Amino acid sequence: MGVPVDKGKRVAHGDLLAELAANDRPAQIARAEAEVASRRLDLSAAEQLGRKGMQAQTQVKAAEAALAAAEAELERLRIDLEHTRVRAPFDGVVETRAVEVGSLLERADPVAELVDASKLKAVGDVPQQEAGTVALGQSVTVRLLDGCTVQGRITYLARVADTGTRSFRVEAEVPNPDGSLKSGVSAELRIAVGEQMGHFLSPAVLTLDDSGRVGIMVLAAGDEVAFYPVALLRTQSDGVWVSGLPERVRVITQGQGFVVAGETVDPEVEDRSAS
Repeated sequence: MGVPVDKGKRVAHGDLLAELAANDRPAQIARAEAEVASRRLDLSAAEQLGRKGMQAQTQVKAAEAALAAAEAELERLRIDLEHTRVRAPFDGVVETRAVEVGSLLERADPVAELVDASKLKAVGDVPQQEAGTVALGQSVTVRLLDGCTVQGRITYLARVADTGTRSFRVEAEVPNPDGSLKSGVSAELRIAVGEQMGHFLSPAVLTLDDSGRVGIMVLAAGDEVAFYPVALLRTQSDGVWVSGLPERVRVITQGQGFVVAGETVDPEVEDRSAS
């Protein structure tokens, strides 16, 4: 076996990746070529005799069939010889090489891993409450761990939620013509679905009402306790963004579990200036 390309090298479509030993295939092809030439002579002679009425038409057809069979066998042998040359099916980079010179291979054994990094796939999960706002072809911003951002478009959106997370898998295609982006790295997908006013709060202030709705306890006019249901917009390591609140609101940050909507309380305002 010959291996003309090392791993890490860039190859073009059709470039030779490895070459298997031809063994006696060239000799078989030479014999098949001689057989084709002989059958052509037989057919030519049969046709000449047929035109003179000295050969039955069935014998002419038999000579034609014999020539066709010989040509088919020659083509099969040529294809078999070509299959000893493993070529790149597309432009890419040889990521790994599974063989060396002299390696013995069986049918379906791997020869090399070829990576086409001109386009990358970014994969993420969309929360079930936002799945309806995402559509195929939508623009997506992919943020890498080093802070670099690239643009892509959504090419796939799952129709069935993951049984564990209840989120929907989304895939985006990201152009990478210069190969500067690496495959397999972690990234964050940001999909713009419109603008909405939100408040950034600590998850500790979230609570449930009697019907199981997520919300927060606030102080309305006259220091009356009120419950506002909220919707989660985005979660971060240091808090959550929620919608459903007035632009200005007084949030009960401590003791919300000991009050009920409708009662009046004597609040103690937190001193934000204290260190």
